[in-house]
Amino acid sequence: MEHLRGKYGKHLSKEVVQWCVTVPSIWGVRAKQQIKACMHRAGLLQSGSSVDGSSLPPVIALEPEAASIYCQQQCKHVKLLATDKFMV
Repeated sequence: MEHLRGKYGKHLSKEVVQWCVTVPSIWGVRAKQQIKACMHRAGLLQSGSSVDGSSLPPVIALEPEAASIYCQQQCKHVKLLATDKFMV
């Protein structure tokens, strides 16, 4: 949070941040649930006993999808058509 506040302003708090975590595409539902539990224990998310964390649900993104979106945004000068294939 210290880094984020330095970059985006001192007004930023954990309560207004929506966390996005990337995970390997081979991870199953149980592994994704465990990463969410770790986020709760780390104080990033609100839980029944703790209100010091984000009230917004975490976004669990698959690493290949996140990489694809990043690459597409870096290559805005490339015009892809609906039938084109994009490989990362």
